[in-house]
Amino acid sequence: MSSPMRELVAVLCQASEKAARIARTCRTDEQLLALLTMEKQAKRTSLGEVVPDFKTLADVWIQQVLVAELTKKFPEMASRVFGEEHSRIPLSATESVHLEVLATEDDTTALLLPLLDGNTHAAKILARLAHRDIVDPLVEAGDLAGIEGTFDPATTAVWIDPIDCTASYTQGGQGKWNSGVLVGSGLPAVTVLIGAFNVETGLPIAGVVNQPFYEMLGHSAMLQETVASMPPENTPHRRKLTRALRQDSLVKHKTFDVWSGRCVWGAVPQDAKCTWGCQPRLVEVHREETVAVRSKNESPSLVARCEKTDIQFLACPGAGYKLLSVLEGVADAFFLSGNSTFKWDTCGPHAILLAQGGVLLHAHTEQPVRYHCKDAPTDSDGKYANEGGLMAFTTDKGRNLARTLRELWQSTP
Repeated sequence: MSSPMRELVAVLCQASEKAARIARTCRTDEQLLALLTMEKQAKRTSLGEVVPDFKTLADVWIQQVLVAELTKKFPEMASRVFGEEHSRIPLSATESVHLEVLATEDDTTALLLPLLDGNTHAAKILARLAHRDIVDPLVEAGDLAGIEGTFDPATTAVWIDPIDCTASYTQGGQGKWNSGVLVGSGLPAVTVLIGAFNVETGLPIAGVVNQPFYEMLGHSAMLQETVASMPPENTPHRRKLTRALRQDSLVKHKTFDVWSGRCVWGAVPQDAKCTWGCQPRLVEVHREETVAVRSKNESPSLVARCEKTDIQFLACPGAGYKLLSVLEGVADAFFLSGNSTFKWDTCGPHAILLAQGGVLLHAHTEQPVRYHCKDAPTDSDGKYANEGGLMAFTTDKGRNLARTLRELWQSTP
């Protein structure tokens, strides 16, 4: 039975915002941040399985919170919500824990405690965030009301990347920029990626890219003073600061950096027009340069050849951020000659590209990227690489640029 596409996009946005708030809290709570940035030697069970550190545990936990949010709304999709991370966490040679959001906050806290070496504060914070109801700004503002069309939950599956660009997440910082593109490690590169696709065609039907660390608003103490000195009128700026401070109300230390996020969504129904949107709104980009984004591990010979042209071929972190830079127009194209991205990296952004009239293609063949088709291999363990490279664009200029890059790469000795 078909359901409104608007309901699918709403739950994707809502779930991504809950994940974003967990991601921000892990960087603003003193105890969670200490766990996140702690360098620990990997521990193994007697069977050789790695006991995950908090960085990995946070990644898995955010994924499982997303799974819980999606399957609560669409229980018939429970067996078809796939993530980058494995949910089984080894504790010893004979014991492991399936990480999941349980029926009550207390039950979830008890599940998390042994995984956190008995750290009650950390377990309670993570459980509380998972069980806390939130209202996503997009849903609250009615920005999704214009989404038309339907989808069938029985033929829909989902790919999740809970924290894309984990290195930038743990290192922190605001990053370095070139021509409006983040070219160094920094929190703005971190994204939560969720994509829904049709299992019969393998093509995306809806997607969300949530950027938890979109804008650094300032230090908490300073912002609290600013809000207190503002007139009581409910202005957009006051609402923005109040919301950012309120969502971090679980944090129990003196001062921290307060970030606001943004969420970009797209819907590609088969029976209605495509739509997409963003909150906050995308800023229109005006520039003359020709800009493409790439991996820092891109072919050195291709990079060297581009340096002899007028193409700015900029390395930036995170597959999600690279595709986001194309979606928002700060880059004309994304080009990747290798196989270093996976289905969970691209499904969400791909749906938004399609909604914008753009494409995500295999660079070698210019065939569209497809996801979990019914005749595709179903073994996990990292078998879902996007083989054959990638190229993404939304404009004719981007298409011509991507093809130029492919020609340069193919003619490289």
